Amino acid sequence: MEYTIETGDRVRHKNPLINSGLETTVIDVENGKALCGHFDRELTHKESWFEVEDLHLISKSDGSFLDM
Repeated sequence: MEYTIETGDRVRHKNPLINSGLETTVIDVENGKALCGHFDRELTHKESWFEVEDLHLISKSDGSFLDM
């Protein structure tokens, strides 16, 4: 089954150095990019756009988990 990343979904960046590998919530999706809140190396909270294909979908906004 193919899943699409949408606003409100929980995701994790494929690069474990981004947000220390922690999950984050998608704030918005536009043109193949997802706006996500994350922490940088100085532990400052930021919002950045990431390519959707660089994200792992963890759970949908309706609370359902993916069958991995």
